[in-house]
Amino acid sequence: TENELINTNIWKLVHPDDLIRIKKYAENRTLGEEKVNNYQAKIVTKNGEIKHCNFSVRIALYNNKPSVVGQVRDISEELQTQKNIQDELARLETIFNSVDAYIYVSDMDNYEILFANGKVQEDIGLDYRGVKCWNTIHNNTSDPCEFCNNNKLIDSKGNINKPINWEFFNNRLQKWFLIKDQAIAWPDGRTVRLEVATDITDRKNMLKTISDSNQKFKSIFENAPMGVMYYNNKGIVLDCNDIFVKIIGSSKEVLIGFDMLNQLKDKKLIEQLALSLKTGDGYYEDKYESVTTKKTTPVRLVFKGIKNEKKEIYAGVCIVEDITTIVKSRDEILASNQTFKNIYDFSTVAIYFQD
Repeated sequence: TENELINTNIWKLVHPDDLIRIKKYAENRTLGEEKVNNYQAKIVTKNGEIKHCNFSVRIALYNNKPSVVGQVRDISEELQTQKNIQDELARLETIFNSVDAYIYVSDMDNYEILFANGKVQEDIGLDYRGVKCWNTIHNNTSDPCEFCNNNKLIDSKGNINKPINWEFFNNRLQKWFLIKDQAIAWPDGRTVRLEVATDITDRKNMLKTISDSNQKFKSIFENAPMGVMYYNNKGIVLDCNDIFVKIIGSSKEVLIGFDMLNQLKDKKLIEQLALSLKTGDGYYEDKYESVTTKKTTPVRLVFKGIKNEKKEIYAGVCIVEDITTIVKSRDEILASNQTFKNIYDFSTVAIYFQD
């Protein structure tokens, strides 16, 4: 109380840890040397409780005598709050540094980076304190990025929206990233931007390689000099090229989705198709009557099952050749042979062969 403080020796209130320092300040003021008028120190209450206080002192006249006028403010809660914030930031830093991703936090109003994890600092060479995200992370020089989505992370009332996921190529790092942006509450009470970026460059390159391979396969598939048909492990047509359509005499719209095992009428053809799905190989050569158009065409079909990494047949490819010309030539040769045989058998004159 006030009465308890009157005539109390002020030095008895100062914590021993700070007593020498505070006395030195007082001595310097008395001698007119360098003055420290604002400082922090601990005091001990009558109950033995330690309080952290901020002192603001000056020399003034009291009853016409030079005296010290001081203002003391208890800052224990403020310091504890600051400590809690620092502890929380340290905890977040530990967590963020353990994640294999690029993570940074920035102020949503002035774009100042508040935190960047070790991966950002290492790869970008960034001392993030006090710098802007747009001229460090993204290497712009004059203005915030045109693709900045800060305005989408919170609504008009300041409420936090759902995270935004997107892909982006960072010109500074020359890498592709899968990015997750979200507004979060920072330990000091601000709503800030959290960005977590995962490097997907290898995945992007792999997808491009696959895409290029698919384009090459598609080009070969479409431009092959024979009919080509692709089917799954249930015998359903998944794709075919134009030559296959022409040989069969149908349309791609009708053929794709055609269930060969259940809709074909030729039992021999069904057997060879099923064999390709069982053993990996099938062969058919005969006059084929199209189920969809009733067109009959002499064909040669070679079936080949396609296996996965487990050696399981999951699909198949069929090469189709129109052998009308071959069959015609073969029939003409057979007919010629038969004509010659008839002449030979029924001739009334001597016929002989000499080597």
